[in-house]
Amino acid sequence: MSEAPTPAITVRIRLDRPGEGKLNVLLGFRNDGTAPALVWERLAMKDGKLDARRFIVSADGAPAAYLGPTTVRREQTEADFHTLAPGEIVTSTIQIGQYYALPSRGRVSVTFAAFNPGVLEQRLLPLRSNTATIDLT
Repeated sequence: MSEAPTPAITVRIRLDRPGEGKLNVLLGFRNDGTAPALVWERLAMKDGKLDARRFIVSADGAPAAYLGPTTVRREQTEADFHTLAPGEIVTSTIQIGQYYALPSRGRVSVTFAAFNPGVLEQRLLPLRSNTATIDLT
């Protein structure tokens, strides 16, 4: 008997420095499963804007303060989710320095960490990315 198709969301990030004083997080969600997966639009951040603390950020080993907004929203519905087909990737770019207190010099480490809310048959799912590090000089 074959197993039922299942979604499996993998989160990857990398850091990019497009110019002096700027630091971008390139964020990607990939469905490595065999069934469609639902990713909450607030986590996918396709517009590049944070509305809550979604990253663990440190500067030279010390936590960096989150300075951005924290938005309280209504309960999610199916319309608030992006459907990822098996193998599909959705990406976004966030200028992290707009949301966290980052130094102009030093080592910065960033990890995405959040819960993807449950909807329909999909249960609450913790999501955590790799940790990306960059030396700001």
